[in-house]
Amino acid sequence: MDGETVFIDFNDVVLAPTEDYTYENISSSADSLKSAAEFAGVISDDSVWVQKNETSMYMLNCTPLKAIFSGSETDGSFINSDGIWGIDDKNIYFFGNDNTLSAYYEWGISNDGSAITFNGYGKNIEFTKSENTDIDSIINEISDFSSQTSDTAVSES
Repeated sequence: MDGETVFIDFNDVVLAPTEDYTYENISSSADSLKSAAEFAGVISDDSVWVQKNETSMYMLNCTPLKAIFSGSETDGSFINSDGIWGIDDKNIYFFGNDNTLSAYYEWGISNDGSAITFNGYGKNIEFTKSENTDIDSIINEISDFSSQTSDTAVSES
């Protein structure tokens, strides 16, 4: 298993290979797993999380089985992942319908659970829970945001 991480999920128990079974290792792993489980519990309740500012707009909607992660930046970058998701103590992973990795980000959560953050690809995305739960309208808004910013970029050149 050199360089590989394998997780086996039995709904309530996750097993991972390791060669160092010290108490500190087990305790640290349990704490990490607890943090990841708490984060997963916060985001997987089918609520909609949104981030929008002058330069970007992102949306996240997770259930225990599926995640929709969509976003656009004024630099022209765009992501749209609609498939399964996974989490470990540091990262959240998004997979497309063909089960290929679409993106992964280091995750974080505010102390009160009102905001979540994704860091990766040179971006720091801070989401808050949205009152709007109409996923299609939010995705349309992201598409509109994307086309407005690309129109702006074209007209400025």
